[in-house]
Amino acid sequence: MSTIGKLTIKNREGLLEGSFATLAVALSISLEPNGLTDADLDEPTHDVFAVVQGRKVNVGAGWTKTIKRGQNEGQRFISFTIDDPSFPAPLNLSAFPTAKQGELDVVWKRPRGGSAPRPADVAADIPQDEIPY
Repeated sequence: MSTIGKLTIKNREGLLEGSFATLAVALSISLEPNGLTDADLDEPTHDVFAVVQGRKVNVGAGWTKTIKRGQNEGQRFISFTIDDPSFPAPLNLSAFPTAKQGELDVVWKRPRGGSAPRPADVAADIPQDEIPY
């Protein structure tokens, strides 16, 4: 896992604000509780917003989860997805509490199954008459 950002708890309702950055994207984000609190529900517990040119844009959803095994068993965290038409694929992130009260690390982990395909490999699968340029 790679730590790519930080979130801070902003109020008693659990509003989280912060940012993350990769080589391809850097965003200021907020995770806003939506009233669902049962971690066993399949429904998201947070709405995810990006701040773009001073406006909040809904870019995803988050689910409160509990670590089920290991040294941090029982610890709660938020798994969230950010997506946008400009992204080649959704970005799956998690936010874990740090040792500092009220602060969470935003982490990214490559999905299981190995590395992403190289652009040249993807392009090779597209028939030449269907390439739009």
